Amino acid sequence: MMSALIIVTLAAVFYSLWVRRDTWGSRWEADASLNIALQGCAVLLMSPWASATLGPTLHQIFGRWNVEDLLGDICLMVAAAAIIDHGLARLGDHFQWRRIFRRHIATPLWLGIPVLVAVFIAADEGYHPDLFPAHVSTTLFGAYWIVLGVLLTYLFGYAARVMLIVRKDPRSTVTANLYLISAAFGVAATVIQVTTAEAGIDITLPVWLCACLGAIGFSYGSARSWHAKVAWFKDSSRATLPGDDAAI
Repeated sequence: MMSALIIVTLAAVFYSLWVRRDTWGSRWEADASLNIALQGCAVLLMSPWASATLGPTLHQIFGRWNVEDLLGDICLMVAAAAIIDHGLARLGDHFQWRRIFRRHIATPLWLGIPVLVAVFIAADEGYHPDLFPAHVSTTLFGAYWIVLGVLLTYLFGYAARVMLIVRKDPRSTVTANLYLISAAFGVAATVIQVTTAEAGIDITLPVWLCACLGAIGFSYGSARSWHAKVAWFKDSSRATLPGDDAAI
């Protein structure tokens, strides 16, 4: 079931990126596309397939197992930052939202990611085909989940906070709601993983389910939003109606 869930998620990501293939040059749309691409990378890198195929090669290069999972976790954090940047751009002038982003998002990332990497290196875990259900046998490995949990909960929580504001614009309500639900799934996946890991409960399906539903939600919301914008531009005589999602 988990393999099917990962395949469906990656298919949703690829579909959304294809729909939004013309958005990479837009300063207003590139962050939403980057969020989807990085979430797809995160799902792929954290999958058992990546551990089996990329794990040995990365171990030869870096001298540590599970590097692919670390890279996937970093991708997920940057993905959350990208969707926050996308939402903040709708809330104020350029200089104001850039200042907010640097203070509230960029600084925690610049501080948090090196700490996460340092704890990962110090923990020096052995090979795990799937890091989610791996038994936490050392304090440092437990610290890795704590640091990651704090960072992801903060980022997805901030994304949800931004979307609660953005959804007040009638043109953005549907997409903002989809992003809000997806961010909630991200928080849920993080809380379940950290809680079960620290408690020594080896489960993986609930974590993967929430993580994949979050990625699918972001993918669908972004594809739907771009479809609405393209349709509006193709028929410029049509008035923008509430719910058209032409603003986000």
